[in-house]
Formats: sequence, C-alpha cells, structure tokens
Amino acid sequence: LQQSVRSSDIAFRYGGEEFALIMPETGIKGATRLTERLRSEIEKRRVETHSGDLRMTVSIGIAQFRSGMSSEALLGNADEGLYNAKHNGRNQIQSAPREQKLT
Repeated sequence: LQQSVRSSDIAFRYGGEEFALIMPETGIKGATRLTERLRSEIEKRRVETHSGDLRMTVSIGIAQFRSGMSSEALLGNADEGLYNAKHNGRNQIQSAPREQKLT
C-alpha cells in the first residue's frame, strides 16, 4: 500500500484487516481514482502458495473531511462506505451516502 501511494499520503493499519489512507488536499474524485488504481492492482496480484495461487480483492470506503468534522465522523463515513462496498458485492469502492455527517 505504501509503495502505491503518493509521498504526501499516509497509509496505516486501522484494525485487523482494515487499513486507512489519508490523502491531504484530495477530493472524492481524486480519492476514487487513486483507490480504483489500488483496487485494480490488488485484484491482479497473485500470491503463490504450496496449495496454488491465492487471489485477493479489496473493498474500499471513502470519505472526505469537511470543516468542523470530527475524526470519528470522518472514519464513520469511510466505514459506512466500506460496509456498502461489502454489502453490494465486494471488490469495489463506495462513499457513504450521507457524506455530510459532521458530528
């Protein structure tokens, strides 16, 4: 993940199987383009194991920080997008429908 993002971005583990990517000065359109590239790269990779090749996919939730928004609200919006991506078939990117949540 860190090798695939820009030097201004911050990538880190945010739980067992969850990662977060902070992209300063990047709107939803830019975040969607970047995360789609990441999603596609992950989908194409193969990991060789003694039982055969392992294929992976990723579901991604994105959210945009707005003035007055708490970090909890921002992560809540991203988490809602992630839930929607998983619920709608996985291996896709979704933003939260109520992107304006500020509290």
